[in-house]
Amino acid sequence: MVLAFIDYEKTIIPNKILLWMAAIRGVLLLGEILAFPEFWAEIVKSAVFGLLIGLSIFLLAYVLSRKSIGLGDVKLAAVLGWYLGGALIWWDIVVCLAFAGIYCIVQLLRKKLGMKDSIPLAPFFSIGTILVLLIGF
Repeated sequence: MVLAFIDYEKTIIPNKILLWMAAIRGVLLLGEILAFPEFWAEIVKSAVFGLLIGLSIFLLAYVLSRKSIGLGDVKLAAVLGWYLGGALIWWDIVVCLAFAGIYCIVQLLRKKLGMKDSIPLAPFFSIGTILVLLIGF
């Protein structure tokens, strides 16, 4: 949520916060492994695949969109994938982009945004993550 407010106000996602989030997830991951040692391989595989999925999808979008998507969004998607794992990051991305798309359409119709304008994605990632965690796909 903090990143959502920062991105909304300043259109930047600070690397320092992303690094702290990744480090905290590493500690939590270690706690999960210690709590469930028989599932350590699945726990690590899910976290790493989530990171790679979030990173690769948004890095590809960054390259294909000619840098219209910020690198902060790419790194945020990777960190969220690290937290959510390979199964839930897909849903987070779908919900995030669906809400961002709806927001853009409404703002375009209201003439508050133009086709060349950009929007911060972190608020939509926050909404997506909260909904995915609450619904528990």
